[in-house]
Amino acid sequence: MLDQQTIKQIESLPLAEAIRLFAGQFAEGEVVFSSSLGQEDQVITDVIFKNNLPVKNLHD
Repeated sequence: MLDQQTIKQIESLPLAEAIRLFAGQFAEGEVVFSSSLGQEDQVITDVIFKNNLPVKNLHD
C-alpha cells in the first residue's frame, strides 16, 4: 500500500514520471499493465514504451 505522501507526489507528476515512481515502489517485474485497447489505455501504453518504463505488458 502506498502512503499518502507518495500518492500526492505521484498525482503531481507528469504521466511518465508518475508511472516510473509508482513502478519503483514494487519489486522489478511486479507492475503489469493490462489494456482493454481503449483510447486511454493506448496513451498509457505509448508512454510506457516510449519512456522504457519498468512496466510489463500482461502478455509478456
